[in-house]
This record gives sequence, structure tokens and C-alpha cells, in this order.
Amino acid sequence: FNLRTKQPILVTGSEACGKSELLLTLAWLHSKRIHQLNITPETEPTSLIGQLVPNDSQESNDQANSMIM
Repeated sequence: FNLRTKQPILVTGSEACGKSELLLTLAWLHSKRIHQLNITPETEPTSLIGQLVPNDSQESNDQANSMIM
């Protein structure tokens, strides 16, 4: 476990075994911010990476066209 790699890590284990508390404590001890994602079997990939959503409104089309000119 090396805190200097600056690489994301995946922590797995059974429920309520202290995974989150361990990482929050390590982050606090090293004055680091932590980004936490709680992933369940129901988590959709689009929740993690985003998605494109069509927008058919005329106002947004007018704005997009005015930016191109």
C-alpha cells in the first residue's frame, strides 16, 4: 500500500468491516481529500462515466448554432 502512487484503489470486503473508516482515517492522517464511490450490483455504468442525453429544445439549438458562427 503506497500513498505516493496517486493511483485510485479499489477496496473490497464484506459489509460493515471497516473499509470506509480505514480509508477516511488514512486520508485524515495524511491531510488528503478522498473521493468515495459506493458501488452496488445495481450501479449502472452510466452513473460512473456519464451519458449523452438528446436535447430537442429549439433554444439550445439556437445557442449551439450561434457559437459555431
